[in-house]
Amino acid sequence: MFLVAGILVFGLPLLVSCRLDQLLTAGPAPVVNLRPDTIGVAEAKPLPVTVTAGGQVQGSVPLTFESSNPSIATIDQNGVV
Repeated sequence: MFLVAGILVFGLPLLVSCRLDQLLTAGPAPVVNLRPDTIGVAEAKPLPVTVTAGGQVQGSVPLTFESSNPSIATIDQNGVV
């Protein structure tokens, strides 16, 4: 399952997709929350990601990160942009 959240990098919108590598139990759809949702020029920082379902935080959910435009910003397997 892919979950997509927007982030603003260098004043340009960028989509960061997170793939859930483990299925959650049946129920409410999962939601990905990224904070902060902006990153400055030449700044590298991890994106704290919280996955919730039905208002409950889903702990230790394995995620895979991907940038929609690696020429603007890259993201590693740990969520560092």
